[in-house]
Amino acid sequence: MNKPSPFLVIENLCVAYQNNIVLSDCSFALQKGEILSLLGPSGCGKSTLLKAITGLTAIKHGVIRLDEKTLSSDDINVAPAKRGIGMIFQDYALFPHLTVKENILFGLRDKQQKIGADEKLKKTLSLFKLEELQTRYPHQLSGGQQQRVAIARSLICEPNVLLFDEPFSNLDTQIRNDLMKEIKQLLRSQNMTAIFVTHNKAEAFAMADKVAVMDGGKIVQFDSPKALYDRPVSTDVANFLGSGVSIIGKESTNQNDGTKGWQTDLGFITSEQLTAGSIWSDNLSKDNQSTIYLRPHQITLEAETPNNSHPITGISFQGDFQEYTVQLPSQSIKVLSIERFNIGDKVSINLHL
Repeated sequence: MNKPSPFLVIENLCVAYQNNIVLSDCSFALQKGEILSLLGPSGCGKSTLLKAITGLTAIKHGVIRLDEKTLSSDDINVAPAKRGIGMIFQDYALFPHLTVKENILFGLRDKQQKIGADEKLKKTLSLFKLEELQTRYPHQLSGGQQQRVAIARSLICEPNVLLFDEPFSNLDTQIRNDLMKEIKQLLRSQNMTAIFVTHNKAEAFAMADKVAVMDGGKIVQFDSPKALYDRPVSTDVANFLGSGVSIIGKESTNQNDGTKGWQTDLGFITSEQLTAGSIWSDNLSKDNQSTIYLRPHQITLEAETPNNSHPITGISFQGDFQEYTVQLPSQSIKVLSIERFNIGDKVSINLHL
C-alpha cells in the first residue's frame, strides 16, 4: 500500500529581517492528522516559523505546501486569510467586550463560512463543553476556559491546520496537564493537523507525534519523541531533552571474548549496546575517547557493594527524586534516584542497557 503524500510540506525555508537570517533551510513534512511540536530555547526561531506558515511573515526563499497547494515560494504568496490555517496565540486574543458565543462566531468572517452558523456554533460549543458558558465574558472565565474559547474560535472555521504559539505557558501545572490531554484528544477526534510551539520538553513529548528541535534558526533534529529521546544527534540536543548522564568511554576490546566497545568508569559497554538504541555516543575524539549518554532510567543507585562503591559528594532535593553527585575514578556524574542517601555515603551504580 502506497504511503499518502504529506499534507503539510516545508522545504528549505529561510526567513530574514533585512540582513539578519532568523530561519535557515528548515524542512519537514507532516501527514494529515499529525501533531508536531517545535521545541527549542527562546529566540531559536520557533514563533517565526509559525508566522511564516500562516503568511504573517514573508519568506526569503523556500516552499510551503498544504494539501499539495503551494502557499509560499519565491514567486507565490497566498494571503493569510486564504490559507485555511488557524492560529492560537499565547495570550488567547479574546475580545473582552464580546461573550463566549460572540467570540467564537467572530471566527466566521466571510459569507461562505457563515452558512449554517447556528449549527456550527452548537456543535463547537458542545465539542468544547462551553454550552453553559456561552453568555459569559472573558474576564469571567478561568485560564483553561479562555484557552478552549480561543481554540473553538479557530476550529469553527474548519481550518486545515491549527497552529499554537506556547498555548499553555500562562496556565498552572495541573490545569496545563489536564488541558493538554483534552486538546490532544480533541485534535485526534477531528483528524486535525497541528503545530505547537514550546520550550518545555514535557509539553512537546506529551502532545506530539513528531518533534522538531530548533536551535539558531535551524531544525537540528526531527523525529518521534521516543526516537529523539533515545537517539539525539548531538550532546547539545541530548542535554536539552533530558536529565541524562554523560560518561567518558575509551574505545577498547574486551580481553575475555574479543568484543569491541568502550571501557568506562561504570564498566565495559559493547558496541552492540551502543547501536541498539538504548544509549547514544557522540563521535570519537583523537585519543579514541567518546561521550556516552545515558538516560535516568538506565542508571540506578544502591547501597555500597564490595566491588562497586562510589562516594556521594552532593545532593539536590527534587521532591519525588533526589539528584546525587557521585564521584567516579575519573569524573563526577549527577544521577536521579528515588533512594535516600546522605553526603559521604558510598553507593554502587548499576546500568540497565
